[in-house]
Amino acid sequence: MTDTIKGAIIGAVIPSVVSILIFFMGNFSTQESFQKGVVEALSERFQSVEKDMSYEKAIEVIYKEKQDTENELETIKLQLNELQDLADEKQATKNELRTMKLQLNELQSLVDEKQAIIDSINSTDEINKILFTATEHWNSSDFVQSLTVLNNSKSRSDTIENLYKQYSDEYNEQLLQEADVLFSQGKRDEAIKILEEGKKLVFNCEVLDAKIQEIRSKSSVLLSSLTPVSGTINEKQYALWDVYAKDNYENRYSSGVCLKQKYDEKLHLVYALNGKFTKLTGKFVLSEESKNTDGNYVLYAYTLDNGEIKCIYESPVLTTATRPIDVEIAVTDVMDLVIEVYDPDKKDYNAWTALVDARLE
Repeated sequence: MTDTIKGAIIGAVIPSVVSILIFFMGNFSTQESFQKGVVEALSERFQSVEKDMSYEKAIEVIYKEKQDTENELETIKLQLNELQDLADEKQATKNELRTMKLQLNELQSLVDEKQAIIDSINSTDEINKILFTATEHWNSSDFVQSLTVLNNSKSRSDTIENLYKQYSDEYNEQLLQEADVLFSQGKRDEAIKILEEGKKLVFNCEVLDAKIQEIRSKSSVLLSSLTPVSGTINEKQYALWDVYAKDNYENRYSSGVCLKQKYDEKLHLVYALNGKFTKLTGKFVLSEESKNTDGNYVLYAYTLDNGEIKCIYESPVLTTATRPIDVEIAVTDVMDLVIEVYDPDKKDYNAWTALVDARLE
């Protein structure tokens, strides 16, 4: 066999017959060890392949066996038809007919045997194509298409099922992480949507169902988990509350947003609530480092609706002598919420104020 023909045969066979081995036989450190592993795997499936064969020889044997079986099958079918015609025309003695019937049974058995071999090879080819396609999509980060190929496959095998389960588990983990991020950003509906879509693709959707129920059962989102869409968000005047920090009465809080009042500036943060919440609760406090300020601070909340600004909350005045102020703001149907801190007396003092333990429900 010429190198050209040999190359053509190997090129034609490898994508369908051997692709499964590339992905599921393990990690081979060298080309030689890889090829040896392929031959060993083929020898376990096909009697015509011996373990000590070369890689190229094993591929040629499989290809030739398939061709020979297909040719032999066609020949047997012709013989069967000829014998059947003779029997139907009764052009033979009883003994001849008896002999022909035995031959028919033998040939039919041979046909069935050869057809089974061809079906086995064709089935392997189809399965390997499915595995190859699914793996290509997965490695290209097209996870949805990869799972769709495996889920919709008409050919089933343990290898396909195992890969489907493996990819489903990995995709579940990705969806759970994405849902957590979306939920932390206040995008509750979006989090549920990606989980519902994922349920249509994966092998086992129990963990996704559990996450959906968990999200639906949660009634609040930390304000500090949302990113302001605009406002005073420079690092010198805006920060998230440090869990180790204290207010001017030495209270600690688990979360919050901080704004540093600078002279007579009106500090503000704009949050996109998109009508998903009904109220905002928290405490308005001074930081410990601002306990000596002479300023008087007020927390305001406004809504932005079609360019119109409406004040929906104004806190009592916060000073060093004031205990943390409880805040509750109705935000039903509010699309954009503005939080503002301002010193009406315009004292020339800098101070960090904070809305801590702030939750949207």
